[in-house]
Amino acid sequence: MMDIKLDFDDVLIVPQFSDITSRSQVDLVTTIEGKWGSSITGVPIVAANMDGVGTFSMCAALAKHQMFTAITKHHSIERWDYAIRSGNPGVKDFAFITIGMSDEELHKAKVISQVMEHHYGDVNVKVVIDVANGYMNSFYDFIRKARISLPKAFIMAGTVTTAEATRRVIQSGADLARIGIGTGAVCTTRRMTGVGFPLLSALAECAEAADEVFGGVQSDGGCVFPGDFSKAFGVGAQMVMAGSIFAGHDESEQEISDGKVIFYGMSSHEAQKNHGEIKNYRASEGRIVQIPYRGPVENTISDILGGIRSTCAYIGAKTITELPKKTQFIRVNNQLNKSLEKYTI
Repeated sequence: MMDIKLDFDDVLIVPQFSDITSRSQVDLVTTIEGKWGSSITGVPIVAANMDGVGTFSMCAALAKHQMFTAITKHHSIERWDYAIRSGNPGVKDFAFITIGMSDEELHKAKVISQVMEHHYGDVNVKVVIDVANGYMNSFYDFIRKARISLPKAFIMAGTVTTAEATRRVIQSGADLARIGIGTGAVCTTRRMTGVGFPLLSALAECAEAADEVFGGVQSDGGCVFPGDFSKAFGVGAQMVMAGSIFAGHDESEQEISDGKVIFYGMSSHEAQKNHGEIKNYRASEGRIVQIPYRGPVENTISDILGGIRSTCAYIGAKTITELPKKTQFIRVNNQLNKSLEKYTI
């Protein structure tokens, strides 16, 4: 029970001898073959389905780099229709439809997929089933229902953190199980409930379980630095979802006040209030913060992709799919020299 589980900041990746002489030799575009017959191709990073992150503007910006965006579930069918018909370059190939665990939202996803197919012809629909607690038995019933309703869709579902739940998510109809509880910068689930699992160890155990049933895992949250994306891929994640690192940009579609932007967790009182979901039996499990306005998201994208390419060069991995084969972790008690951190400009 008391064996130590690890997070991203508990480890570093050991350099390996490499024939790569330039980061330009690294190809980050990959194809993920789903268990249920569909596939997706791109750089397997997805902006989270959060207010200020999972926007259509973010989708357009990330699509230029073949990265994905999970559009927040609070966008209406009409808003999706407008994005599709207005020619947003990311919607067809790089947008995930986010739904909760309700028949109404499943119907909404089906209608959106029909609009996309009508406009684009044959299209690979992508869906995120977003449930905070992936240990409800009804969750697995809903995944089965979603697979029947959207048989050709690429489906990610979660969140869970254990091998048994991962296998069950995939066998119920998902292509990727979403891994991570309480990992986000504006999530307070671990503090409020005492529930969670350090993400690096969770990914390691769940990736192995997913492979046993011919599925995969998506890392959810916890990426503070570009190197954390590399660690997630290195431990076996097929995709990495991130929220706060994409927040506070022009593409967040949020009001800027005195150089600051409000950002909040999707289980916070602010999110519950904004979306009419305040219930007297629910506590807030998210925080509200003011973060600096960060300009266009392009610089952040360059930092993330440049960091991953550099990781690959250090260990001799020419593609993301080679990262887990080449990655060797060591446990550390300190990652960075922080002596001049307070003087950073």
